[in-house]
Amino acid sequence: MKLIDTLMQKPWQDSGYLPESGKGRDAGSVGLWVGLAVITSLFVLFMLSAIMRSQSPDWQPLTEQPWQPLFDLTPLWINTLVLLCSSLVMQLACLQRREGGGMLAMAAGLSLALVFLVGQWSVWQAFAERGFGLQSGPAAGFYFLLTGLHAVHLVAALLVVSVILPELWRDSGLARLRLLTRYWHYLFLLWCVLFALISRPPATYKLLAALCGIDTGG
Repeated sequence: MKLIDTLMQKPWQDSGYLPESGKGRDAGSVGLWVGLAVITSLFVLFMLSAIMRSQSPDWQPLTEQPWQPLFDLTPLWINTLVLLCSSLVMQLACLQRREGGGMLAMAAGLSLALVFLVGQWSVWQAFAERGFGLQSGPAAGFYFLLTGLHAVHLVAALLVVSVILPELWRDSGLARLRLLTRYWHYLFLLWCVLFALISRPPATYKLLAALCGIDTGG
């Protein structure tokens, strides 16, 4: 009913009446959700492209043999745990910010995000050392594309924090910290989806392709 009442309003008859700012979503929250929708669409397209490409004969698995870079997933599990801790600590910072604190927790969350990026870099280096470079094949290429694009969004978030850091500790900074924390949670969930995809064997890719209606060649 609130939506209907809003649509039925006639502002030209209300002498400049404006709705209370406390009602409805603020611009920052709406902008964040729109941005997350765009980012999600981008990653979905790339993941669908990877699933389609995986049905080509030149797709080289990354997980089946000891000499393949994703045979041992321990480094990626460690990176996942680090990013989870970063997300949880950012949530703690948001809760403590209500009481005027949270600076130490936020610093820890940002530091853990940097540790995650360093861990990702070490995995990329391990790929290169085993001969799975960016141009070594479509499987490795999509791995670098998906994980690299995720890292770019995390780096962008860190750069934004470095710019607005002084504002986060003003009286109006709690709202921005909430949006930032929400974005951190999103990046963790996005990484979980990517991890689940890149660590799957060829049989899973074939099943996903079949579910998407892609010809798997029998």
